[in-house]
Amino acid sequence: MEYVFTKEDILEFNRIIDEIYGSEDLPQCFDTFLKNISSLVYFEKGDIYIFKYANGKITYDSYISVGYGKELDIYKTYFCNLDDVLPLISVNQPVMFRSSDIFLSSEREKTDYYKKHLNPAKMHHSIEGNLYVDENGTVVGIGLHRSDSYDDFSQKELDILKLMRPHLSKMAERFLHSSDKNSLNERLMDFDLSEFKEIGIWMWNGTGQLIKASFDELNINESHHEELNRILSSLCVSLKNNMQNGSQEEPQNNQLHSKVLFEGSTYYASISYKKGISEDEDRFVAILYDYINIIKHLICSMKTQYDFTDREFEVLKCLIEGMNINEICNTLFISTSTVKKHMTNIYKKLNIEGRHQLISCMLDNKI
Repeated sequence: MEYVFTKEDILEFNRIIDEIYGSEDLPQCFDTFLKNISSLVYFEKGDIYIFKYANGKITYDSYISVGYGKELDIYKTYFCNLDDVLPLISVNQPVMFRSSDIFLSSEREKTDYYKKHLNPAKMHHSIEGNLYVDENGTVVGIGLHRSDSYDDFSQKELDILKLMRPHLSKMAERFLHSSDKNSLNERLMDFDLSEFKEIGIWMWNGTGQLIKASFDELNINESHHEELNRILSSLCVSLKNNMQNGSQEEPQNNQLHSKVLFEGSTYYASISYKKGISEDEDRFVAILYDYINIIKHLICSMKTQYDFTDREFEVLKCLIEGMNINEICNTLFISTSTVKKHMTNIYKKLNIEGRHQLISCMLDNKI
């Protein structure tokens, strides 16, 4: 063993375990654990989740997370069935491992899952494991992640999670067989939005009562909060009416998408509905996206993913803004031939034929 547990480590470890057993609110127990464990195992994104793995398909039930933003919703929508970890933690025996111990980095980095999800989300180092697997194939899993700004998780950090696992496993088993299970579903949208200022999140119950509103991320003047609430609430009513008016032959669509014009800016609203035990437990969730900031984030993610040089990246931003070659020359103070050379390199790296495919490349999930 190349490390020792200090007295402070042991005291902190026992404190965290004490809090695990000290809470009757099981969802809150998981939430508290994720926040507490960072004192012993540093991570930037963490999650405890429930899913069912059957016939090669993954179906999520519940999710609680720390440090995530929009990439969690994108993961569940597009990438969860590409996740190479989930089959590994779906086994019946206890499992806890570092991704670097299982996957060859040079090979994993070639996959779409790494290129389109792990790398943009800055999840380069991970500890993954199962907490409980029942006889029906339902899995309670855990994942802690950090970026390549930090070293990989150490053996000591992995062993801490292994020692924690039996205690978390007991809580997970209790949770799967308790009425508290329904209360975790709403935490799906309990994102940390500190790095994703283009997103605001609102939540109502089935009777129209506002449960959560997130304004700070959009820097919207407080005097306009009520108006924005009204706009988004009316979209929830529209979605509810659409579902009630749907025919029995056609599956009900529990989502609605709409453009929102507010304070001279254009936003994109995505409304979703999740049915609960009663109308009070029903959830309407509105996520508001700022087009301009989304484009900025997409452009920044392209620089890292496609390894653009600083000058290529400057030319790329000019192209996205719609500048012609002469305008790019004047803006960047470079020659026409240099601009054309950078454009050729950009198109080659993006595997597109020209400027006409640039926006679609950004928006059709190629990044």
